[in-house]
Amino acid sequence: MPKTRLRTLLFGSVLLPTLALSGVHIAHAATGVFQNPTAAQNHDAAVQFVAVIGARAALLGVKENAVEQGKLAMRQNYPKYDPQFIEEWGKRSLARYNVDDYLKVIVGVYEKYFTTEELNELSAASKAPGGIAGAKLAQPLRDKLAANTTSIQSEIIGGCTQVGAKLGGEIGIEIGKEHPEWIKPN
Repeated sequence: MPKTRLRTLLFGSVLLPTLALSGVHIAHAATGVFQNPTAAQNHDAAVQFVAVIGARAALLGVKENAVEQGKLAMRQNYPKYDPQFIEEWGKRSLARYNVDDYLKVIVGVYEKYFTTEELNELSAASKAPGGIAGAKLAQPLRDKLAANTTSIQSEIIGGCTQVGAKLGGEIGIEIGKEHPEWIKPN
């Protein structure tokens, strides 16, 4: 599988502009409380894998574009809204964008689909020259990746969309209360 395709399959989908309009509640990640050591080890392995694939930098790299896409969607869907509303929404969205909220979603998805050993293997492969695409992953792990890639992508995109939608909605409500004159019915 080409390196760029595998990178897209493992993480690239998160970079969609839907991040701007995008809360998966992961109780143990939010509280830091784990019922057993295996869960804690699996969480740590997922955190490590997500770090190795550069998720934080990628999410920070799309932050401004994601907010711009959100503003564009608002202009298209709510053409009668005062432009000041949309600009203020953008400013607040940029200020309150918390990459850790998105990382919790991504980590939670990888925790769900992979064991600690598999995550460690994926991390090691990601660090190797040529990355995962050039690595000799165990056949069961390759099969698992092939069987679950679509579900992994869907859950990451869906979870990140929920995070962004919650934030965007909260900001919209705040602005609407502060400046009701900026919101005009379509």
